[in-house]
Amino acid sequence: MGKSNFFKIVLSLLLIFPLAFFTSSLANKSSAASSKVKITDTLYKGKSFLIYPRVSGLKNNTAQKKINAVLTSHVEHSYQSYLQLKEVKNEDFCKENPSSCNFTLNTRYEVKYNAGGVLSILLYDDSYTGGAHGMSVVTSYNFNISSGYKITLNDVLKSKKSYQKVKKYVSDYMLKHPDLFFDPTTNDFTINKDTSFNYIKEGIGLVFQEYEIAPYAAGTPSINIPIYIYK
Repeated sequence: MGKSNFFKIVLSLLLIFPLAFFTSSLANKSSAASSKVKITDTLYKGKSFLIYPRVSGLKNNTAQKKINAVLTSHVEHSYQSYLQLKEVKNEDFCKENPSSCNFTLNTRYEVKYNAGGVLSILLYDDSYTGGAHGMSVVTSYNFNISSGYKITLNDVLKSKKSYQKVKKYVSDYMLKHPDLFFDPTTNDFTINKDTSFNYIKEGIGLVFQEYEIAPYAAGTPSINIPIYIYK
């Protein structure tokens, strides 16, 4: 395979599934409050770099299966990306230039809230696919543990007005912390149903992707929104 075709494959991987750089640490889990929901570290196909959570102890077995199916689906997607990276590393260009193909992939998670019948989990896909540094992509999963229903931001911010209030709150917060965030008056950002979030005791925390509202050094920044802002 020629060098140009090689880079086309790498680019297609990035478009199919955003990857980020490898980190060797295990999942850093913290529970916002005590709950009967048990969270267990699970290695997908025994891979130490693909760590995801499984829940147990729910009274509703159907709900438990629903939640675990969603979480497993995520890591299965991560595994497919790993296989694609592995295939690329076997191409002629990588064999001839191994130092240019030190690609890595890691999936990890963090339990952000586990109380009041609600479970919030953030899953991070980290990888390095060349360049100055890796990237990290965060995906949020919020569940009603009684039913297994996956809660979206539309379930929390139920009107256009609520979205507008939250965006203004975030913009004001960013303006008050110019050392941490981009200027929202010149770098517009979007908050919609696909924005990652997690529950907190006082409301919700919005979680943004790298470079979305802040420089790379900020990682995937989170801004907490008090419930009175959107209720």
